[in-house]
Amino acid sequence: RIYVANQAAVELTGMGERELVGSAIGSLYEPGRVGELIAKLPLVAEKRRTFQTEKCLQARNGRIACRWTISSLVDLDGTPLHYVLTFRPVREASPSSAGTPPDGGVDAFVERGRLEALAMATAGVAHDFNNVLTTIQANLSLARLATSAMDRARKPIEEAAFAAESAKALSKQLLAFAKGGVPTRKQIDLGQLVRRAVRLALVGSNVKCDLSISNDLWGAEVEETQILQVIHNLLTNARQAMPNGGVVRVLSENVLVNEDSGLNLEAGPYITIAIRDRGCGIAEENLPRVFEPFFTTKSSGTGMGLATCLLVTNRHKGTITVTSKVNVGTEFKVYLPASGLRPQAQETYDAGEFVPGEGAVLVVDDQDGVRHVAVSILQALGYEVVSALSGEEALQMYATRMHMGRPISAVLMDMTLPGGMSGDETIQEIRRLDPGVRPVATSGYFEEGAVDDLLDRGYVGVLPKPYTAEKLSKVMATALSA
Repeated sequence: RIYVANQAAVELTGMGERELVGSAIGSLYEPGRVGELIAKLPLVAEKRRTFQTEKCLQARNGRIACRWTISSLVDLDGTPLHYVLTFRPVREASPSSAGTPPDGGVDAFVERGRLEALAMATAGVAHDFNNVLTTIQANLSLARLATSAMDRARKPIEEAAFAAESAKALSKQLLAFAKGGVPTRKQIDLGQLVRRAVRLALVGSNVKCDLSISNDLWGAEVEETQILQVIHNLLTNARQAMPNGGVVRVLSENVLVNEDSGLNLEAGPYITIAIRDRGCGIAEENLPRVFEPFFTTKSSGTGMGLATCLLVTNRHKGTITVTSKVNVGTEFKVYLPASGLRPQAQETYDAGEFVPGEGAVLVVDDQDGVRHVAVSILQALGYEVVSALSGEEALQMYATRMHMGRPISAVLMDMTLPGGMSGDETIQEIRRLDPGVRPVATSGYFEEGAVDDLLDRGYVGVLPKPYTAEKLSKVMATALSA
């Protein structure tokens, strides 16, 4: 099945991205030869080689002779994660220029191809990750629904839910990479971000935090996920430096940096985040090298943690300093430019409230875990729920309920159903039966602008994965009241 299709594939096939994603590769590959292609895939993965062939592409406006390349992306054990297929019209290569890559030379052409293949696979991984995370988050919020505030299980449930919510940041990073471009920066409250990082990095450990954040902390314009990761990494290092437990001191305040500060920063207002441990410290001869890529004194370390932290901070026009003494402790201090604007509170994990409802809901999702937990949540909220794992099954179920006089009130539709009808195609078919259908779109991967487009085309709600029971309850209640 097709997980991701780039713009070139859309233009060449004459099909929309939503039409391509989820469909079988046989819908594009030369008829009668798909079996040969499928048979070659295990060998491509095993040999770690690229297979090339010339076959016709089945485009909307006819067949196009193309040169195909098939490669695989495997995990550390050699198990295939995804296959990457590219196709290029043979007619583009004239006798004098056959095989000639675009400007930039062969190496640049190959590297661009590899990066695009990696980006496409990353989007697919992020989509799968969001499906798994939906199952985790939704089950945790379902467990919260089944426990009282005084229940001994409530605290670990909420801590796990907080960690799962923070894991969404990883998915956002993967999707940001897949989409390309510069990460979006926005005005945020760094104090709130520091509190999140402390809770995430130290939860369940024997290290406590002495946290002090200035009440008048300035705002900062940053890429939230990256800066959260920087603070989290530094706190993790502090925790690891005190294996027997202790207290890490975290202080965030406003400072004015002068031209002669020696920090290699432009003069002006900055926000500092100081993280001070009372651990083993860093040897004096190693101190100048701690930010070097691949330098580490840990047996299991990669040497990229601090290097990445400094790189991210430098790209935000800030820096990180370090002071340390063996058997006394270490302090890392992050400097980030202040924006001079009021900080905006970022999204945080909020258990929220459950909104009960009534009516019949059809849940359509090919992922068993996601489908089952969505059904359980909606039933717990008071809905009558039926489910389907394909567009064809959903269409039949919707029609049957209409004829029985027990119509469906709303449809929770996964937009990336593999094979057969896509989620959007299914909704269009259902709309022919019932113009008043109330569809809610859900997916682990929405393209930029897709949400507004779906709402403009008659969807009464959009629910990105991963989602919690609270979020599902609110979206469904809004959809049924629209």
